[in-house]
Amino acid sequence: MNKQPSQQLPTFTLFDSKKIVLFFASIAAIPWLLLSHENVGIRTLKPARILGLSLFLMFLSGLANINLLFFKPAGELFDMLPWALIIGGFIVRHRRWQELKRGEFCHTYSTGTSHLEKLPLPAFLKSHRRIYRVVEPCLFFLASMIFGVFVSVAVARVLALSALALAIYQQALYEARLEQDMDKLDLLLESEAASETVKFFTESQSNQEEQFLDNATGTPTGVDFNLSRQIEKLRARQAKAQNPERV
Repeated sequence: MNKQPSQQLPTFTLFDSKKIVLFFASIAAIPWLLLSHENVGIRTLKPARILGLSLFLMFLSGLANINLLFFKPAGELFDMLPWALIIGGFIVRHRRWQELKRGEFCHTYSTGTSHLEKLPLPAFLKSHRRIYRVVEPCLFFLASMIFGVFVSVAVARVLALSALALAIYQQALYEARLEQDMDKLDLLLESEAASETVKFFTESQSNQEEQFLDNATGTPTGVDFNLSRQIEKLRARQAKAQNPERV
């Protein structure tokens, strides 16, 4: 009876869970990207992401309207939020597509440029993408709380979660770019170290050959081993021609 080879099931790693969190964070951050950023990449606004988030909000709205479990009616503004997301997302996506056809290129996975970049903020906040990683999420979260006090609590909760997702996603992008820069630096250092290693052994071998020639002939011939060897050969031929009887 033939035994079937055992198949090992794929393991779920911490890296996989991190990728899943970042994937959902990139989707949940779309509302604030549409509201506060310009030139958002066309692939950041994939139809599946926009429709998926909108359908999820519609599902929550349906649960709220029937008072299921702990859900309570969220109001008409919350019911309109998914449709506003669909319309706004596809309008921005259409603009990016038209720009691509006109030859106006931008990174298709870009999260866009913040409007806060236009403000005269301190250089400390503009460096290391602190506007995107710190300033924007905090500002948006505060705006969500104010919106919840005066307008709609349900919509404010969605915007607050979107601000949190934006902070997670922007921090992950920053760390990924930092890792890329560090990898390039490491490659440069490793290349330099490899060059120094090759140079060391090359010079060491050359010095050993030159020292051997000096010991054999008793005549130092300079720093260029190849030139020294030609000079010694020429001297040997001249000596042979002058004293043929010694051969």
